[in-house]
Amino acid sequence: MRRARVVAAALVVAAAVSACSVEGGGRGGSNAVGVHLPPSAAPGPQGADQRTSIGTASQQDVAAGLRANGVAEPEYWAQVVLRNRPYPAEDPGLGKLRQVLAQQGADAPTTDRIVNALRP
Repeated sequence: MRRARVVAAALVVAAAVSACSVEGGGRGGSNAVGVHLPPSAAPGPQGADQRTSIGTASQQDVAAGLRANGVAEPEYWAQVVLRNRPYPAEDPGLGKLRQVLAQQGADAPTTDRIVNALRP
């Protein structure tokens, strides 16, 4: 009987530990651990409508989108992006954003990652 209790307790602990390790993952705009970003947040044209809006998003949300796209120093670049609002809504190529990033010394790969994470 005692052996059965020990085995049952070990199974409960193992289940709890494995459930915790499955949750890992990215951070959302709230910076909450376990909040996963959509797969379409990856760089490139896929999921463009789910990218972060530079017109309305908070700094945390912009930083989370940049982080999901592999941008180094996402909090810094989120500040740069938001400091230079407003951006034209009719600019799908994000020309003003590209100009701002160039003025701040962003290299081409960083600019591409930032632009791919955002939408007007």
